[in-house]
Amino acid sequence: MANNYAELFKHYISLTREYELPEALEHSTQRARDVFARIDHSKLGFRYQPGKWTIAQVLSHIIDAERVFAYRAMRYSRQDTTPLASFDDDHYALRSGFENRNLKSFLEEFFAQRVSTIMLFNSFTPEMLTYSDNEIGKGLTVEKLGRMIAGHSMHHCNILVERYDI
Repeated sequence: MANNYAELFKHYISLTREYELPEALEHSTQRARDVFARIDHSKLGFRYQPGKWTIAQVLSHIIDAERVFAYRAMRYSRQDTTPLASFDDDHYALRSGFENRNLKSFLEEFFAQRVSTIMLFNSFTPEMLTYSDNEIGKGLTVEKLGRMIAGHSMHHCNILVERYDI
């Protein structure tokens, strides 16, 4: 595995390479704001292909993943070496209660989580950004987790535009 982390994670990180980490988080927030503003509430149950997530599941997944990645970054920054369990995003997406939610609740939750994420990353010292956990991340540092958060939401915004016709 190149650079000791998953290819998918490398893709998310690559979407942020032209920005410093704080700007990457801000840029991805603005991208989400732009894309989410075009979502029609009546389309939350739409999936572009059988077996693919609905728009509501995609939104729920973006929020869940950001929480998980931010938690991992906090753990790494504190040099906590307690092993972390993996995250089954399909399992979470299917059990998130997405079908009982409206668009406003997803957007409020996403932006509240993003503010919290930005505040967390603003609290890290330059040294903390270099810390990693070799158990799960295999070379993922706190900074790379921040870039994953930004790139992950950008990736899914791109999917919403390209495949869901948002």
